[in-house]
Amino acid sequence: MIEPEVKVPEDINLECRVIAELLANPDLIPTSMEIITKNVFSHEKCKDAYSALVRMYEEREPIDIITFSPKTDKDFLVHKILAYDSYATDITIRPHCEALRLIAQRRKLYYSCLRGLQMSASSGTNEGDIVKFAYEISDEMEQDDPKNTTKTLAEAIGEYADELQQGVAKRVPSGLPIDKFTRGGFAQGQLVVLAARPSVGKTAFMLQMARCASDHGFSALLLSLEMTNSELSERMMFSTERIANSDITSDRVDWERFEIAAKEFDHSKIFLDENPQTLDEVCSSITRNNARGNCDIAFIDYLQLMSSANSNDSLYRQITEMTKRLKRLAKRLKIPVVLLAQLNRNMESEKRPPRLHDLRDSGSIEQDADIVVMLEKKAEESNIYSARIDMWLRKNRGGIGADLCFKMRSNQNYTRFYETIDEGQVSM
Repeated sequence: MIEPEVKVPEDINLECRVIAELLANPDLIPTSMEIITKNVFSHEKCKDAYSALVRMYEEREPIDIITFSPKTDKDFLVHKILAYDSYATDITIRPHCEALRLIAQRRKLYYSCLRGLQMSASSGTNEGDIVKFAYEISDEMEQDDPKNTTKTLAEAIGEYADELQQGVAKRVPSGLPIDKFTRGGFAQGQLVVLAARPSVGKTAFMLQMARCASDHGFSALLLSLEMTNSELSERMMFSTERIANSDITSDRVDWERFEIAAKEFDHSKIFLDENPQTLDEVCSSITRNNARGNCDIAFIDYLQLMSSANSNDSLYRQITEMTKRLKRLAKRLKIPVVLLAQLNRNMESEKRPPRLHDLRDSGSIEQDADIVVMLEKKAEESNIYSARIDMWLRKNRGGIGADLCFKMRSNQNYTRFYETIDEGQVSM
């Protein structure tokens, strides 16, 4: 049975003991810094005392009772800290610090649960609030954990070699000519931006990349904030070139050809989720599906339709939050995230190819992205519904070259794109 009152997890005696041990044995301060930060202390005077010890150690000041006394509360030092046995070694200080860190984690969970109870009792709490709260708990539990992530170059190279041997570092191919310049595809942790003006073909390019990833054994998750699952499925069927748009609109479906086209996706590893609309929901869906094995690469269509929890912020700040969080998510899950985005109208009015500064609403898109691909529809005098698309590789962090242009042409349904080999590649 749950007690009506649950005490806040804390141990003031242990906090004072650790301070006393470090004061008497300053050489143990680096050991403590590997395990705890000042925030594991619940008592403010213990927190201040630990901060003072660390600062003195980092500044190479001599540490003893005389030098430390002016930097902390004297009464607290005499009546609390010095009341404890100060003997400690590297072997004994570690379990004390580990115990403090565990208590601090339990204390975080305690206060998080209180906030959760208040949210659950509030009629104004919506699903987005709950998803955001779950992320906040996860972030809070990971904070103030000073585990050593520093490695020697030799260790890092060894781990990289292991990844190569195990296929972990294998890149996800896009099936587009940019693969020749991205070392074979998109890498783990990369944020890839595919940008264009409306009705140029962003979604069609996305579907083509997703199908290529699936054909190579990778699970591709499509999150469309614009289209339903049915609309995306229709586009995929058109890409097989067995079903024409005119057949659907005129209600003249050849069901035999339809079934043949559908069989091409019987073993597809493409997953669709039309429900997420907010940044929290998008991140939650990607995280869940990655844990289930359904997301080796994520596609989001598209940035400007996504809403942020901080709706009172300026659009610039909201977009900044979105791109930075998606980049962190890609890095944490070790998957590429492909984010579709819109370009502003300047390039059209000025009749020039798209540039990085044409990315709409925020400079953070350009800053946070590892790869930026831009699409430009080329007008053709003979055909107002041009099938010609120029694909620009404008940013390629860690790859070969940038500002490269690939001339592409679509099929009749405008659902599949091919490089125009005879025109080749140009750079600007």
